[in-house]
Amino acid sequence: MLFLSAKSPIMLNRPAKNDLPAHHPTIPTDGLRRGSIALLTVFVAVMVFAFAAFTVDVGLIVLVKQQLQTASDAASLAAAQELVTPLQLGAASGSPAETAAVASARSAAVAVAAENPNGYSATTALYPNSDIQFGNRTWDFGTNSWVTTWNVGPYNTVRTKARRVSSNGDSLTLLFAPVFGHQSTDVNEESVASLIPGVGFSSGGGGHIPVLPFAVDVDSWMALTGATTPDNWSWNEATGAATAGSDGVPELSIFPLHPDETLPAGNRGTINIGNPNNSTADLSRQISNGVNSGDLAYHGGSIDFSGGPIVFSGDPGLSAAIKDELESIIGEPRALVLFTEVSGNGANAAYTCVRFAGVRVMHVKLTGPMSLKRVIIQPAAIFDSHVIAGPTDTTVLGTLYTMPKLTQ
Repeated sequence: MLFLSAKSPIMLNRPAKNDLPAHHPTIPTDGLRRGSIALLTVFVAVMVFAFAAFTVDVGLIVLVKQQLQTASDAASLAAAQELVTPLQLGAASGSPAETAAVASARSAAVAVAAENPNGYSATTALYPNSDIQFGNRTWDFGTNSWVTTWNVGPYNTVRTKARRVSSNGDSLTLLFAPVFGHQSTDVNEESVASLIPGVGFSSGGGGHIPVLPFAVDVDSWMALTGATTPDNWSWNEATGAATAGSDGVPELSIFPLHPDETLPAGNRGTINIGNPNNSTADLSRQISNGVNSGDLAYHGGSIDFSGGPIVFSGDPGLSAAIKDELESIIGEPRALVLFTEVSGNGANAAYTCVRFAGVRVMHVKLTGPMSLKRVIIQPAAIFDSHVIAGPTDTTVLGTLYTMPKLTQ
């Protein structure tokens, strides 16, 4: 019998770790760690793949948007160029000339867009009726801002839309997104190009500027706008010839004055653009070729009526010495200045000028009896890279326009 006393402690013998039987359970820490890493690796791989797929598809979308924008820009500029002819002819909105220009503009836009690839497509397709729109861009003097009115002529603005959309059956197919159930996406880009009305000319870029050294009073020019002047001459754009007969665009004889006109002597003559002591040789050069940067240097490098009237010195009448030069430019668009008043007489004449107006010379006769002398002009819009864009009234015939520019 075993007797325990208070002084005898109970001793419990525990087996050492190495003495545990082989079947004793232990926690498999190394295996658990390996399993966790495997699961984490799978998760990270999925996330990396998803991110890579997202990045590739986003890159594709950005690339296609840039390519569609380029195609749209080029198409709108090409279409706007086709609108020059009816504006230059002074053709009314809805006229056969404008209708023909719109058809040409649609064709040009479609053809130019087709030269531009996007994504994995070798061409960009424009739908002529739904992707191309025409309008009129003009200055609103009430709000002091440019306003574009769509589907209203005379057309000087074009909007094109380059699209990869499901409604046309050609949305952009994505590369990796289909794995996640997203097959394609719509991509849209648009551009607006305009022939912007202008207020003057700058010598920037060098070359010749299509300005005639002539002045015409505003009242006579406004009579043209109201179609209260004769229409006895016709300009044929195809043949490049001016012939007797009506073409729907009125004319004005800028020399000589009619007996019932009351403007003081010295009006409707030549003005000095550039050197105030212009010679006949200077006038002949400016009529034949236009003014140059040297001429505009006398005016600070530009003639810009947005700042208000400009006074030019001038001379009365037209000399027969410039007959040949005037005849050589028949039909070619040129700009002359409009004045509100003239002071002084003869070589001391001073013209207060307020704007440019585009014209083409239709008929010249500076020899023989005074009663038979004539210089007859017809309104014609001007399109030139030297034109300074600015607020002007486009309802007055003979507007200046820039060459096509992107406005959106």
